[in-house]
Formats: sequence, C-alpha cells, structure tokens
Amino acid sequence: MLDVKVGSGAFMKSEKEAVNLAQVMIETGVRMGKKVVALITDMDQPLGRAAGHANEVTECIEVLNGSGPPDLRELSVELSAWMFYLGERTKNVEEGRRLAETMITSGQAKEKFKQGIRLQAVMTALSMNPSDCRRLAPN
Repeated sequence: MLDVKVGSGAFMKSEKEAVNLAQVMIETGVRMGKKVVALITDMDQPLGRAAGHANEVTECIEVLNGSGPPDLRELSVELSAWMFYLGERTKNVEEGRRLAETMITSGQAKEKFKQGIRLQAVMTALSMNPSDCRRLAPN
C-alpha cells in the first residue's frame, strides 16, 4: 500500500509526476511478487491540524481514540481498507473500510498500535493519552 503524495508540500509537485512515480513503484513491487496499490493523495495543504512529529503522533492517537481531524481519519481508514483487502482480510475495499471503522470504534486499532510499539521495543510506558507525546517529544 503506497500513499504517493502530490502537491506543494510533496516531493512530486504535479499529478503526472506522482502517477509516474506510483507506476514505477508498483512495477517494482509486482516484479518482487507483491500485491501493490498506490493512492495519489493531496499535499497542497497539511493533513490534520498540527505540525511536528509529537503533534502529528498525537493526532494519530486521537484518530485511534475515535476522534481526531476528519481528513486524517478519512485517509487512515482508506489506507487501512486497502491493506485489509490486499492482505486478504476482507473481500473488497468497502468491507475493509467497515472493518477499519469497527476496529477504531471498538478500540482494537488502538490495541494493535500499542502491540506494535511493544514489538518494536519502543517505550512501553507510553499511554494512549495524547499529551504524553508532547511531553516525551516536545517540538
């Protein structure tokens, strides 16, 4: 699952450049025997409301908690939907969207995030309180 950004805040400034990059990346993945999909997404304006690593992680945790900026949540659900589909967890992308929304609502997505943190041996004391991100990594 590739999220190829295009626009003034991205490496690829034009849609044509982004599509060309996506095609090359997809072809590379396919040659390696992988299922690959690329979404071309807008970076003419920031995603979410915040800038800086700690603030952006905070917004991601807000999404996992069922809130967060609508544009960030929408993109997160869409990328997740495609990953569920490519990983054959769902039969189609629409089913993947429903699964992503269900996992956010039920708290399963947040638990998977915490599991990933533990598996990467990153600070396990990190709670799902957004203010912890700002405290641990101030801008």
